[in-house]
Amino acid sequence: MSLILIQESVQIIAEAVKALLNVDVTIADNQLIRIAATGNYKKLIGEKMPKGCLFEKIIEDRRHDMVVRATEVDGCENCQSKEVCLEKATIGYPIISEDKLYGVIGFIAFDDEQKKKLKDENEQILGFLKSLGDLIARSIGYEKVIGTYKILTAELNEIIDSISRGIICVDEFGFI
Repeated sequence: MSLILIQESVQIIAEAVKALLNVDVTIADNQLIRIAATGNYKKLIGEKMPKGCLFEKIIEDRRHDMVVRATEVDGCENCQSKEVCLEKATIGYPIISEDKLYGVIGFIAFDDEQKKKLKDENEQILGFLKSLGDLIARSIGYEKVIGTYKILTAELNEIIDSISRGIICVDEFGFI
């Protein structure tokens, strides 16, 4: 099961966070495909994120991380987009449920005010990211359950529709 199944809901979450905190949001699946985004990255939804980016590190380590671009050695040294990157800070958190990693949610600063917010409110933001990750993971779980119920409902409807034609039950040997 993938984040792509709940892409519309995840995009709504990203837009709500952007409106509330005034930082950009990116949500990527475990293959580093951008599933939802705001601001500068919204036009990149559906595309693979750069090799060596912070989100890749978070997926590999299965733990949160933050990069503040202030020096040459800042955690971005392996990113293939480091030469053209406009991010001033990024904080990301893995989306994990029952030991399955679904992806990463991250807040991104493109100006000094946003950067200061991510640095100064780091602990609160990490708690918020964890809660959002849990919410997204649960949504995937709910989507699985709904899918199962849809299949069972379709099977039951087929049985009900067949009743007027009659049903014959047989055992494993074909006897009625």
